[in-house]
Amino acid sequence: MYFGYTIVVVLCAFSLHVNSEPALQDMPPCFGWPQEEIYCYGDLLHSAQVAELYNDSKHYVDMNINEEPDVVLDAYEQLDDPTDEETMAGFIDYYYEGPGEEFEDWIPDDWTKDPAFIDDINDAEYRAWATELQEIWIHLGRKIKEDVKDNQDMYSLIYVDQPFIVPGGRFREFYYWDSYWVINGLLISEMPETVKGMLTNFLTMVDESGFVPNGGRIYFSRRSQPPLLIPMFARYYNVTGDSQFVEDNLDILEMEYNFWMTNRTIDLMQHTFNHYAVDMGMPRPEAYVEDLETASTISGEVDIPGYYCYSITRNKQRGGGISIAIKQHLKKGITIEDTPFEDMLWCRMKKNLRRPELYSNLASACESGWDFSSRWLTEGRTSLDTIRTKEIIPVDLNSILCMSERIMAEFYERQGNISKSEEYRTAYEKRRYAINTVLFDPSIGAWFDYDVENGKLLDDEYYLSSVAPVWAGCYDDSDENRIKSLMKYFEREGALGYNCGVPTSMRESGQQWDFPNAWPPLQEMLITGLADSSLDGAHDLAQRLANNWVYCNWKSWSDTGHMFEKYDVIKGTPGGGGEYDVQLGFGWTNGVVIQMLKRYGDVLTREYVDVSSTVPMVTDISLTLFLVIHAVAAIATTVLL
Repeated sequence: MYFGYTIVVVLCAFSLHVNSEPALQDMPPCFGWPQEEIYCYGDLLHSAQVAELYNDSKHYVDMNINEEPDVVLDAYEQLDDPTDEETMAGFIDYYYEGPGEEFEDWIPDDWTKDPAFIDDINDAEYRAWATELQEIWIHLGRKIKEDVKDNQDMYSLIYVDQPFIVPGGRFREFYYWDSYWVINGLLISEMPETVKGMLTNFLTMVDESGFVPNGGRIYFSRRSQPPLLIPMFARYYNVTGDSQFVEDNLDILEMEYNFWMTNRTIDLMQHTFNHYAVDMGMPRPEAYVEDLETASTISGEVDIPGYYCYSITRNKQRGGGISIAIKQHLKKGITIEDTPFEDMLWCRMKKNLRRPELYSNLASACESGWDFSSRWLTEGRTSLDTIRTKEIIPVDLNSILCMSERIMAEFYERQGNISKSEEYRTAYEKRRYAINTVLFDPSIGAWFDYDVENGKLLDDEYYLSSVAPVWAGCYDDSDENRIKSLMKYFEREGALGYNCGVPTSMRESGQQWDFPNAWPPLQEMLITGLADSSLDGAHDLAQRLANNWVYCNWKSWSDTGHMFEKYDVIKGTPGGGGEYDVQLGFGWTNGVVIQMLKRYGDVLTREYVDVSSTVPMVTDISLTLFLVIHAVAAIATTVLL
C-alpha cells in the first residue's frame, strides 16, 4: 500500500529541492490508495465538491465508483467544463453509486431483546423503553459486502472482516472513540461477541496502519481520535474474563499506545504530554467546501485547490493528460513537452502557506472528537479561522492515556510480565503527577488544558473536559477535596443549573461542542467519575445527574421516537450548531443511557430533580485550606522550574 506513496514523495521532494519529508502543504488526507484522487485530493474531488450537488460534503466521498479509478479519472479529464454543475451532476450520476451501498443486512448473533439488566429497572415506562432501545443495535448494525474486499479501490469505505455498530445518520462507518460508549452499552446488552468483533477490527487497523484511524474511510486514514482502544479492552475483559484475547493482543495494544507516544507528544516543564496534531495540509474531503470557506478568510496568495504533484505523477505513469490547473498555466503558449516539471508545479507553489496550517488544525480538532469548539480557538474568538488545536495540551487526552498506562500495567502484571508492568506503572505515575501539577489550577480547584504557545493554563473558561482526570482515575482518589473543589467549580460556572445534562461549555459560539449542547460521552465521564470517587456527596450528585439525563433522553424519545447524538440543555430537544444537522441513531447515546439504566435503574424517576443541593458548601474549612496549600505549592513548583 505505501510503495506508491514513497515514489511520489521522492518526486515531490526532488522537484521542490527538499531533503526531508514533504512540507505540510504537500501532505494529503490519505496516501497509498489507488482511489485516493477520487476521495482525498485533486481536481476531481474539487470539482465534485464545489458543485455542491448535495447538502452534505460527506455524501460525495461516501459514494462508490462503478469503474476502476483510472477509468473515472480519465473520463473526468475529458470533460469540456468540469466547473459546470450539470456536467458534474451527469458525470457523478454515471460513474457513482450510493452512498450506503457497501453494506448487507445483518442481525448480531448475540442480540437479545430482553437482557437481564432490564428486569432491575423499577419504572415500568423505562423498562419498556429499555426493551425498545435494544432494537437500535439492529438498526445500527453493519456488515460490509464482500465486493468491498474484492474491489477495495472502488470504495472509500475500508473493508474489515467483522460486523460492527455505527453511530447512525451520516456516520455510516465505524468511528474510533464513539465505539467506547457503544461497547459499554453492548456489553450490558449481553452482546460480547459483537464487541469482540469490533475490537478485532480495530486490532486489524493497528496491525496494518500502526494506529486506529478516526473512522472507517480512507479519507480518515491520516488522523485518529481519542485513543480508547485499551480502555475498551479493559471493559471487555471486566465483563467476559476473556484473558486469552487480551494477552494474545498486548503487542498490538502497545503499538497503538506507541503511535501516540511517537507522533503526538510535547515536552513541557520536564514532563511529556500528548496533544492532537495531524500532518495534513489540505481540506478535509468530507467537509471540503466548509474548509475552503473557512480558509477564504485568510489573506495572502490565492489558494488553488488540488494536489498537482500527485496528479502529474499519476498522469506521467499512465501516459495520460494533465491537470486542469496546469492546462490553465499552459495557456501562456508553452507546450507540455517544453515545460519543466518545476514549472508544472507553478500553481501548487503559489498556494498560501498559512492555509495548510489551518487545515492541519481543523483536522487535529477532528482528531480530538470535539469538532468543533471554542476550546480550540484563540481565546475570546468564535471563528474557525482562529483555530490552534496543535498548540493546546488537552487534559482529557492525557487522562485517557494515563488510564491506558494503568490498564496496560495491570494487563502485563496479570500475564506475569513484571518488567513491562513496572514500565507502564511508572509511566502512569509520571503522567498522573504531571496532570495534577501542571494541568491543575489550585486557585480554582479544577483541571484545565494548557496553552503551549502562550505558556499558561487555559483556566479562564469552563469546559466539561475538566472532569476527565476524575473519570480516568488519574488523581489521588483519597483526596476528597479535589472532588469537592471540582464540584464547586462546576456550580460557580453555572454548569449544574440545567435539567437536560451538563453543558460542554458556557460559550455560545455556534459550534456544536459548545453551549447549549450536552454530549452523551461527557455526561458518562462526569457521572461515572463522581460515582466511582470516594466522596459520598459526589455519589448523590452523580445519581441526580443520571436521573435528569435519562429523563431528558426518554422525553425526547417519547416525542420523536429517536435517540440523538446531542441535546440542548435548556430546551431538552436535540442539539444544534456546527457543520451538519443533528444526527439521529445514535450509538453512543444509546450506550450511555443503557449504562445509566443499568447503574441506577432501581432509583430513577421520570421527573427532573435539583442537583445544586448535593454540592458541598463553599465555606468548608478543609476545602479552603486545600486550595490555599495547593496554590502555594504550585507557585513554589513554578519558581523551581
